[in-house]
Amino acid sequence: MKPSRFLFAPIPRRLNSLGGWFRMPSTGNIVLPGRRPNELVFAAEKLKSRLGEGWRITASQAARSLKKPIVLDMDPAAARPPEGYSLEVKENGIVIAAPRPAGIYYGVCTFLQLLASDPQRIPCLSVVDWPDFPVRCVKFAESGLEFHVCPGTSSWNSITGRTENAINNLRNAGVQGLAAGATGFLNTDWGDNGHLHYLPVSYLGFLYGACSSWNADSLAIREPSTINLQPPRRVKRLSPAKPACAPPKSSTPTHSPAVRLADGRPWSRRSPAMRGWAGLSTLSLRK
Repeated sequence: MKPSRFLFAPIPRRLNSLGGWFRMPSTGNIVLPGRRPNELVFAAEKLKSRLGEGWRITASQAARSLKKPIVLDMDPAAARPPEGYSLEVKENGIVIAAPRPAGIYYGVCTFLQLLASDPQRIPCLSVVDWPDFPVRCVKFAESGLEFHVCPGTSSWNSITGRTENAINNLRNAGVQGLAAGATGFLNTDWGDNGHLHYLPVSYLGFLYGACSSWNADSLAIREPSTINLQPPRRVKRLSPAKPACAPPKSSTPTHSPAVRLADGRPWSRRSPAMRGWAGLSTLSLRK
């Protein structure tokens, strides 16, 4: 039996393993049993695009009895926060339930994280989750006394970012903003002096900010939550001669200004001031 490891971000508030596996068939039905199936088409189409053309969307209550269906069940009377959802994976089918279409969509997103980790089989489990903030990204133009917290990725004016600063800033904004009654969370990625860094340097801040705005309480730990159902997969060692991530042929960012030393001379990896910086040996910034 192959080992499996599943990653969740944001971290669900409640997650319980039920034992067993749901083995993904190549064909099946995405069932919309409610009275307003048209409101769930967007979420259903997103799910179908990942499952493949062998899956079809069926708006029928009777379709729940089909073999191994994935049911998107919107129940306005469900006792959950407005954008909350539940996800239940069993050996004979999957049910995502929520009081509103937004909750169904978020449940689909969580299921797709499971699918990305192992497209052949999904662990039987139950998830219940909901966001802290009803608004997690808003425009600056707000009026009245309503306010939003606006932390940032802490990658500006840098080449490799500031991981510790970003994590602390984003976590504190989520926790303190929620305690003080903020109604929204705006994650910022400023471009001071022209974005010296490559865009992926900001990805950590984007992901951690998404977790902060969804569930601030989950940030008592700093790493994304994982559910380990079996021992970790053995990883084949990479040869030093073949790095996992080779630098691009041209690493000169077209949107970055020339980098100069303190005495005004252009920067290069042969500059005396940069000798010994092995970590920058693959980086070349020129005029």
